[in-house]
This record gives sequence, C-alpha cells and structure tokens, in this order.
Amino acid sequence: MRTSVSTSISLLVAASLASAQNVLFVGNSYTHGNISPTVTYNAGNITDANGTGYGGVPGIFKQLTDSVGLDFAVTIEAVGGKTLQYHLENKASIIGQANWDIVVFQEFSYAPVPESRMGDPSLFQNAAKDLISLVRSKNSAVKVYLYETWARADLVYPDGTPYHNASVKVFTTDLRTSYANVGAQNSVAGVVPVGDNFLKAINHGVADRNPYDGIDAGKVNIWAPDSHHPSVYGSYLSAATFFQHITGKPAKSLAVGPGTAAAGLGISCADATRLLKLV
Repeated sequence: MRTSVSTSISLLVAASLASAQNVLFVGNSYTHGNISPTVTYNAGNITDANGTGYGGVPGIFKQLTDSVGLDFAVTIEAVGGKTLQYHLENKASIIGQANWDIVVFQEFSYAPVPESRMGDPSLFQNAAKDLISLVRSKNSAVKVYLYETWARADLVYPDGTPYHNASVKVFTTDLRTSYANVGAQNSVAGVVPVGDNFLKAINHGVADRNPYDGIDAGKVNIWAPDSHHPSVYGSYLSAATFFQHITGKPAKSLAVGPGTAAAGLGISCADATRLLKLV
C-alpha cells in the first residue's frame, strides 16, 4: 500500500512538472527592468540563466500567471545594453536548448529603426533569423514571440536626437513595422505590442507624453527617470501585455490590490486598473 501511494505521488509530481510551460525571455535591460523594485521583482520564483538575480518583466509575468493558476516555468537571460547578435554569439548554449516551449526575443532599443534614425535593422533581422532557427532546430514545436519595445523619450525630446523633429508616434511606428517584418519573415507565433501599448497609454491620457516638461496631474510616467527604460508602470504594462498574448486570457481580468504584482511594485489599484484596460 505504501509503495502504491508513493508511486502515485511520484507520478503526480512528474505530471505536474511535465505540464509546466517553459518560457525563456532573451533581452537586455528592457527585459530585466533596470530600476528597483522591478529589477529583482519575484526573482526567487524564476530562473536567471546568467546568475545575476534578475526578476524584471519575466518576474512580473510569472506572478501574473501564478495568480490565475497557470503553470509557467520562467527563465530570464538578459544582459544590459546588448543586441540579439550578442546573445547569438555568447548565449547560444542557453538559448539553444530543447526544453523551451516558448522563447521571447527583445532587440536593442533602437536597432530595429531605420539607419537614418540611428538604427541597424539588418543586424536585427539577421540575428533574429539565426536565433529563431537555433531554437527551432532544438524543438520544432517551440513558440517564438518578439518583444516590440517602445519609443524612447530621450531620443525624441532633447535637441539633436534622432526623432527630435518627429514624435513618439513615428518612433513607435518604425519599431512596429520592423518587428512586424521580422515576425512575418520568420512565421513567429506573435509580436507582442508593448510599444504600441505605451503609445496607447499616452494617447488615452493614462501616461504623460513628455517627461521633460513635468508629469501632468493624474498621469503616470511610463518611462524611468532616465526617460528610456521602463518605469514600474511601464514594466507592469509590459508584463500584462505578455500575459494576454501568451496565455490568451484578458489582462483586464487580473486582480489588483494587496498581494498582487501591482501592489508589489507600488502601483495603486486605480493606476493598475487603467493600465490593464489598455492591453
């Protein structure tokens, strides 16, 4: 009888492990968050493949999925300031594993935009293609998502910057177009429109448009104090966007308040609710 019970427990544990979706997030500081409390948020419940102790957007995503009873085993492989070409050249042994069910790739912030705006779209296209081929060579069933990032305020508003005579909208459009092209070329599962949701937050009056002239009353700063990394609001919106696109469940159904990711990041119920409605 004891053997039977023990065997049953072992089978249940094995089944539980087998049911978990293994998700790998590959990127840089736009993935790990760069500022507290985002950078280490929920780090104890995800795996940092580089041993740096990051939580970031993947840590928030993990908490959101756990909160609705979904089983995702989340790993982050993020190195600040690096391109996807860097990850291809230096992290292939981590990325090229057969156990990943889902892989998310995030390119350097302005690499996807036109060369006339300081970008290097060919570098992005080639590295993404090679990385996607790598993960598919190990697991043909892997789902690949591209992390469409956002317009940088520090490259829009100060004099002499690449988008100074354009706008956040034009910057976002360039990013969207580039990510969509790479997604179509490689038949990915989806392009996760985080950058579009940043712009939506601005257009809907949830986030301030220009942090260089102060933050309007009743609005949040979607950017961190450096005006290009995500603030806690930006990281939360990013993770919520991934939650909806990867799980298929509406982000607006997520709970806010005590014990939630929003509360852990210091985001009020009202602001969290407004952000979730944008996804």
